[in-house]
Amino acid sequence: MTEVKLLVQTAGLVLFDPVVLQAFIDYHHLPVSNLWDSFRSNPDLAKEALATGCLLPVHPIVAWDYRVRVAVAAQPTVPAEWVLFAAAGFALHVSSGRVLVADGWALLRWEAAAYLEFGRQPLAANYAANDFRVVQEVRVPNGWYQVTVVGFCER
Repeated sequence: MTEVKLLVQTAGLVLFDPVVLQAFIDYHHLPVSNLWDSFRSNPDLAKEALATGCLLPVHPIVAWDYRVRVAVAAQPTVPAEWVLFAAAGFALHVSSGRVLVADGWALLRWEAAAYLEFGRQPLAANYAANDFRVVQEVRVPNGWYQVTVVGFCER
């Protein structure tokens, strides 16, 4: 299990493999400036994006600092008494060995080069000093995953 600290400044967060999401964008010839609008204006496209596992949005949530746990596990990794809600049945496709956990801003201002290269460049000193970031990388083996989103509060 990997836990990342995410600074959410919009009303949601999103998990995605940048290579898989960019392939979806290219295949559908989407305008890359605002993916959120593309998905909102075309519900069938949004459903396809979810069904093909190219992104996993978690919204609406309050803008806040979150600890996001990513685990490849057959059994729950959060004690039952901590669980506030659980939503199952999501897909996630990983082909680059990594998943980015990002503020929803990533869909509002998609910058392919920044996300495709994320983690390969050193962070600016002022950004690196903050534990909570708007984008975090998690190493995940390539494959197709069935995902359950669990909201929890440590008690």
